[in-house]
Amino acid sequence: MQKFLLTYFIFLFSPPILFSQSSVLERKLHTNWTFQEKNSNKWFPATVPGCVHTDLMTNGIIEDPFYRLNESKVQWVDKKDWIYQNIFETSEDEIELQNHELRFEGLDTYARVYLNDSIILESNNMHRTYNVDVKPFLKKGKNTLRIVLESPIKKGLELYNSLDYTIPVSANDQAERGEVEGGKRVNVFTRKAAYHYGWDWGPRLVTSGIWRPVTLISWNDFRIKDFNIKYTFDSLAYISVNTTIESSIKTPNANIIIKLNDSIAYSSDLKLVVGEKKHVSHFKIDNPKLWWPNGMGEQYLYDVKVELVNKKNKG
Repeated sequence: MQKFLLTYFIFLFSPPILFSQSSVLERKLHTNWTFQEKNSNKWFPATVPGCVHTDLMTNGIIEDPFYRLNESKVQWVDKKDWIYQNIFETSEDEIELQNHELRFEGLDTYARVYLNDSIILESNNMHRTYNVDVKPFLKKGKNTLRIVLESPIKKGLELYNSLDYTIPVSANDQAERGEVEGGKRVNVFTRKAAYHYGWDWGPRLVTSGIWRPVTLISWNDFRIKDFNIKYTFDSLAYISVNTTIESSIKTPNANIIIKLNDSIAYSSDLKLVVGEKKHVSHFKIDNPKLWWPNGMGEQYLYDVKVELVNKKNKG
């Protein structure tokens, strides 16, 4: 479900997006995580989403780096590789679903991801989402998800030293404070938040971690992969809903329903083929309620829900 507002000035969405569809299970893998320094024998509890600095602080391994001069005592952290591990279980009902995907919304940053000792993903960008088909690797019962996070400083130095020229880099990369080899500024090589490398308003903490949710998504037949809303406005509001559908079956019996504030605004039969399909739905709102600035009127939001069902399986 999305909330949106109608205004003469701006158009906004209110996350999260929720879909209604048949046989789709989404499970956040946020519990039972542990972490260790690579090649260490000791594991510690970890918080996901989070980062290695906060986990080290929670476990009493480092002091608060925002307090006094403690920042200088934790510059060793970004020179190490770290391993995060999660053991989760899948039931017989869950494993029998046709499709299984792991969604990683934020891995910071150089990550190799293993599921049951098979590598399923290599990442070098903390700013993007990865969706991985894990049906070949997932098994009934216990599954082990392991993420190896390589030192962003060591990886940056590899790239820096591979060039026979120097890339000009802002002094905001406080390499000297970070005790980086030769004071080499390496942030330009890495798709990572620039402020991690230091700024005039904050400390240098070049962290690693799983900083956004990890989700196991399992489904039968088809699912709504994404949707977005556009509109034009005069005296009426003309709404376009763009829906991306992913299907593992071919069927003429799908039905898409769009509800506006729990009332059906649009309904259409769909023929689905194996793969992705994009569908555009159009409807209008008579006498739409507008979003007014503070003090001038109500800030009204519309709830939009997209449902996708298989009519053959209904009733």
